[in-house]
Amino acid sequence: MSQNEAKKQFRSVIRSDLNRWWEESNLDAEELAKVALKAIEDWLDEEIVGFEGGKGRGGRSASPHPIISNEKKFRKWPIAQKCD
Repeated sequence: MSQNEAKKQFRSVIRSDLNRWWEESNLDAEELAKVALKAIEDWLDEEIVGFEGGKGRGGRSASPHPIISNEKKFRKWPIAQKCD
């Protein structure tokens, strides 16, 4: 999937979720937008977690070992930057 296709699909999923929440909750558009921005900010502040695979007995794949990095997804997020 190209980056443009991924962006378009992601935008569509987010819009669908926002529409569903707007219809099914008593939150207005401004409240939904504020909560969405807070969720994005929280996500950006999370530590990056990855997994390192390994081989178990008999050459079988073992359970992956978690790797936690102190690096954040973005150091500074340009909120005013417009996405394509």
